[in-house]
Amino acid sequence: LSGIVELSADQEVSVSIRIQDADDSTRLVGPTLTFASTHRLPLLELLPESTYQVSAIVQNRCGLETSSDQAVFQTGALPDDFPPMKVMVSKPEQMSGRITLFSIFRQDSMEWGLLLGLDRKGRVVWYHRTALRPNDVAPLSDGTLIYSHGLDAIVIDPLGKEIDRYN
Repeated sequence: LSGIVELSADQEVSVSIRIQDADDSTRLVGPTLTFASTHRLPLLELLPESTYQVSAIVQNRCGLETSSDQAVFQTGALPDDFPPMKVMVSKPEQMSGRITLFSIFRQDSMEWGLLLGLDRKGRVVWYHRTALRPNDVAPLSDGTLIYSHGLDAIVIDPLGKEIDRYN
């Protein structure tokens, strides 16, 4: 439920990404904090089996801005073994952030787990399959996530790449 936008420019630029969904709801990601001639930006908080129109807005150091053509991005389905979920109560006004994170696991397996991110409507917008049963998950101030398994704490980036491990 994520993607990556990679772009290059002939000069150093700052980048924002415009994401438009099928309901014509638009959000802006960015701008990047640094000027560079190449950028690699994650697209996050996307719904499964959904189509998005994505475009880049670049701004050079002089403040001149231009936009790319729109590209179509299609997210995949949730995995076949994804557990069924039903929202029983949703109180978005009482939520502290855009995403609620938690972990789930199977009682019969120490080697199956998921970290989940649900939006304010209770829809899955992020998940990460873990190799071992997770205990807890929390966001860190730098945008990474930390989750625990037994005595280990594992730090991952929003795309699921392991950054660090503590024992």
